[in-house]
Amino acid sequence: MKVSTLIYLSLTTTLLLSGGIFYYITFISGNQDLKKVVDSVEELRPRRIVAFGDSLTYGYGLSNIDDSYPSQLQKRLLEEGYFYKVINLGVSGETSGDGLNRIITTLSFEPDIVLLAFGANDGLQGISPDITRANIREIVRVLDSQKIKVILISSEPSELFPLQNREEYVKILPDIAKEFGLSVVPSIVKDIMFDSKYVQNDGLHPNKTGYTKIVNEKIWPTLKPYLIKTNQE
Repeated sequence: MKVSTLIYLSLTTTLLLSGGIFYYITFISGNQDLKKVVDSVEELRPRRIVAFGDSLTYGYGLSNIDDSYPSQLQKRLLEEGYFYKVINLGVSGETSGDGLNRIITTLSFEPDIVLLAFGANDGLQGISPDITRANIREIVRVLDSQKIKVILISSEPSELFPLQNREEYVKILPDIAKEFGLSVVPSIVKDIMFDSKYVQNDGLHPNKTGYTKIVNEKIWPTLKPYLIKTNQE
């Protein structure tokens, strides 16, 4: 076997393993173009969706984190035949400023789509809506500059915001969506808040049934138009 063949084969194996694909063998001739090898391996890498937000993204209070919306979304994607890996980057208690500080972590996963859900804790903590707007806008700007598709998730109904800032908060996501041409998932807690069938004892954080409702009725209809089946352009 030629040395060049060994190099190509080694590279292919490394890339396959890093992409999470373990059962695939490629036979490569000694003069095969390296770019074609890399391109063929890249086609096998699952596209990536990063769920980026606070406790509503993470799945705060759930006894099984697999009941969170990112995990349930992963299951729905597989059932529908979409080759995507969903990465849960939710952190309980975070504000939009914390999210902005973590943007490098999000970029490190090289996502194709980011589901962005910040603002709930900003409102509950009485953070200035101008600050929240600036933080979320900057997160979107950075992701957009890297050609990453962003979908905004409204994570709370307006009645949860401090009264004096309610109108300003409500405008943030629609304004940013208009500026960057983004889609917005309607409030994921508005229809379930304080309903014991869908939320935990705190009356806000969803339980397994609540997250199922959120994925099927809110996130999936907004996300689906942006999904690509394997080997589609």
